Amino acid sequence: MASRRKNVKGIELTLEKTSEDTKKKAKAAKSKEKPPAKWPGVCKLLLSILLFLVTLSCLGFGKVSVISITQCLAQARFENRTYTPPSHNVTIVQSCEEEQPEPIINMILLILMVPYGITTLRCLWVTGCRGVYPWPTWTAIGVGFLASTAEVFAIGLFMLEALTTVKSALGILLMNSIYAMQIFFQLCYECYKFVRPHKTGERPPSCKKLLTFLLADCLGIAAFVTIVYFSSREGNDEEGWWKVPLCVALLSTAWSPVIQKLQTGTRRSDTRDAESSRTSTEEQRKLDPDNDEDDVADISKRKDSRLTSSLITSFWKLLLTPAVVTLYVWHYQIGDVRTMWSLSGWNTIEVFHPAFDELLVNIFCSVGAYVLSIFACSICVYYIGFTAPLLCGSIDAILLVYIIPACEVFIPREACEAEESRYVWGIPAAVGLYVAQLIAVWSLVIQSPSGILEKESQIFWLPGYNSIFLEQWLMLSRKTKHSNRKQFVRRAKIIRNACVYVCSTMYHESEEEMEQLLISLRGIANDLQDEAKRHFESHIFFDGGCKQGQPTRWALQLMALIDKTLCSPGDRTMFNEPLCEKWETPYGLQFCWKVGARKMSFNVHLKDNSKVRAKKRWSQVMYMSYVLDYLANYNPLGMSSGAILDTDISASTPKRSTSTFESNGPHKARLNGSSCWTAESQGLQYIEVDLSEPMAVTGLVVQGSPHANEFVRSFEVRYLDKSTSVRNGETVGLGDGDWRRYGEDADGAVKTFTIAPTNGDDAVRILLEEPIETRYLRIYPIQAQGSRSMRFEILGHHIEDNLENTFLLVTDADVKFTPEAAKALLDITARDQAVGAVCARTHPMGSGAVAWYQNFDYAIGHWLNKAANNVLGTVLCCPGCFSVYRAKAVRDGLAEYSTHVTKANEFLIKDMGEDRWFCTLLVENGWKLEYSAVSEDSTFCPETFDEFFKQR
Repeated sequence: MASRRKNVKGIELTLEKTSEDTKKKAKAAKSKEKPPAKWPGVCKLLLSILLFLVTLSCLGFGKVSVISITQCLAQARFENRTYTPPSHNVTIVQSCEEEQPEPIINMILLILMVPYGITTLRCLWVTGCRGVYPWPTWTAIGVGFLASTAEVFAIGLFMLEALTTVKSALGILLMNSIYAMQIFFQLCYECYKFVRPHKTGERPPSCKKLLTFLLADCLGIAAFVTIVYFSSREGNDEEGWWKVPLCVALLSTAWSPVIQKLQTGTRRSDTRDAESSRTSTEEQRKLDPDNDEDDVADISKRKDSRLTSSLITSFWKLLLTPAVVTLYVWHYQIGDVRTMWSLSGWNTIEVFHPAFDELLVNIFCSVGAYVLSIFACSICVYYIGFTAPLLCGSIDAILLVYIIPACEVFIPREACEAEESRYVWGIPAAVGLYVAQLIAVWSLVIQSPSGILEKESQIFWLPGYNSIFLEQWLMLSRKTKHSNRKQFVRRAKIIRNACVYVCSTMYHESEEEMEQLLISLRGIANDLQDEAKRHFESHIFFDGGCKQGQPTRWALQLMALIDKTLCSPGDRTMFNEPLCEKWETPYGLQFCWKVGARKMSFNVHLKDNSKVRAKKRWSQVMYMSYVLDYLANYNPLGMSSGAILDTDISASTPKRSTSTFESNGPHKARLNGSSCWTAESQGLQYIEVDLSEPMAVTGLVVQGSPHANEFVRSFEVRYLDKSTSVRNGETVGLGDGDWRRYGEDADGAVKTFTIAPTNGDDAVRILLEEPIETRYLRIYPIQAQGSRSMRFEILGHHIEDNLENTFLLVTDADVKFTPEAAKALLDITARDQAVGAVCARTHPMGSGAVAWYQNFDYAIGHWLNKAANNVLGTVLCCPGCFSVYRAKAVRDGLAEYSTHVTKANEFLIKDMGEDRWFCTLLVENGWKLEYSAVSEDSTFCPETFDEFFKQR
């Protein structure tokens, strides 16, 4: 369709001249636009603080309850641990001196088993009642069994032996020592990075990081050795010094991210899928031999085995825990095994038991802290609601046991650190372990923030929690840039490489309605606060917009509003030749502008009803086909958005060691950037881009220097074939014969691209006649005006699917929305690849009784019903007034949606209820539709009964 268009100059645009009064009205209308409300930010801050306080309280009380119940067991177990009354009357702890140890052991057993039981039931419910989930590999099952066994033995030994033979402050310090081993693993990883090149998206090796982890490791090990030494001397078991190091080593290994990642390996049940996957994996390994991770795109399209793996391991831990506890009770003579498993041992667990409160506090606080941590990560209050409690949880617990009046409220007095001699070594050890914990959280968690509305499967490796070491479990189970680099690289690419085509249909709307849509589009074109830097294009399809090659009256009304609304202050009109491109197309006319600070492509398509079908559904079919068949083949691949990292762009000159590298290096060659890449004038120079995976390159957009009238006039394109083996991403060692020249014929002649920009900011679009399938692309400047300065964007798409990461933001002609509303819908599509469409919360605008009724109708029929549908399964209809559709979902339903009406009832379904019918087609094809109350838009509603009747 677009390939058959041609430039035309004989279009008569008789626009109404803008008078001074009209300019004043337009200026007044712009001034009346409400600034962004401040209350959402204030509410988010208050919610973050509330989450921080509640999560911190849950972590602190959960930890203190563990210390209190183990001290209660120590009183019942050892005769020399007598009960000392508190110095004040305010206390909730009671003496366990006269209690039998068996009921307390059973309560500790419940504390250990409740998390495993909840995880088992949850995984059983999800995997058994909500779809088919793949099973883990035999390797994953074996690793899971070994890690689970180590965890159960270590926690049982820690609870029944280590914490009952030391005082409370020492117990809390020992619980924090779990971080020390992980710091050592991170130190080894930093050393390993110096002996092999870093991968895409990975931080390069750094001496500062290495020294930081070395210091933290020394502090952590020294503090840990100090605590073990003094706790063994001052405790009740001087010969059992080896128990704590063994527990720490087992837990640190079992909970390490590498071990947790191995437990999520997925078994391929379908042989055909396995063969195809094996083939694609082998091809990928040929391109990147050091890449031992699963294909990112494949992971996003299938369910992993984390739930089924956790179902197996949690059930195993549920069975193993009672046996291990019984073994420890018998071996260390903590109590009588027969009494422990008798009815009397369980019947004495009652409300009035001294340790019953600690049991309830631990169960509810651990569950609450885990749920709130997931909630904080999902709503993007990551630093205050998740990371800060992890850092402060140990501080408040240690202060609690050192402040004697507060300690006596929750813990027996003899377990509190009342003697001044404890401070000599206790405080330095606590500081050393806390510094190690701080560096561990900073390196692993703080630098890996969560995305918006992420699922738990994208936040933690495995579902579930641990009620004894909850902070340590949350930190080690968190997916980070180090343990799951592919996910973070992919998430950044999904967000930054998203291509959004804003498609609107228009007919005989009023001037006010048209202007409302144009103001909304202007907001997107000027939105420089979009951190994701998604690519937006706008396309308005005007039904009956032209006749015999000339715009109609309604189209001229739109053109006048475009001139008034979107014209920049320095231009008198939007219709001058450099600013406006005009084409005659098979369906009518097309106008194109670059508008706003983002230079967004804004297009108006005027349909001639004598050439193409009229009505809204056929306009929708038209823009869907236009995006799927044409525009999606020329999506930006990430130079301007930053999806292509600075480390993926290299050049022959300037070298990194030169003074001009920071200002004119290859990382500055981004389209519409504030600077540019400038090569040396001598010799054959090039700039190289690593796309991180083989892509189909279909075109380029080239600019010159933004500060001077300097640009490249001609250049060549060379590339590596996708089958060429490149080790570790290093192409410097390849010879000139390895690079293929684009357009090279049998005689050896190479195609040279010649462009004629008017200035350095002029963007020239070049479309390749034959797509290039490659990962590595080079551009060789040949001739230039002035210096060889370039900024560019690479156009193309994924080789397997050209619609990957392409979206349609469909709107009506009278809708009003903000950039934040559009981004809220896109965030949901980025979170879940199974979502085919997302709709927003629509507010009707109007006055009178009919409009009042529609306010109620929208509240029930749209807000309440859609929210209920979203919770129960899927939304049934995403209306075309303001929704985001995934292009791949549109492709599945477009063939049926574009069929003709052959019966009377089909007219009601296809032409009167087109939105609901199209969404039904998406649901039938397996796509999920969602509703977002965070995203809001407004639309004009009928104010008279006649208009309302015609609409319905």
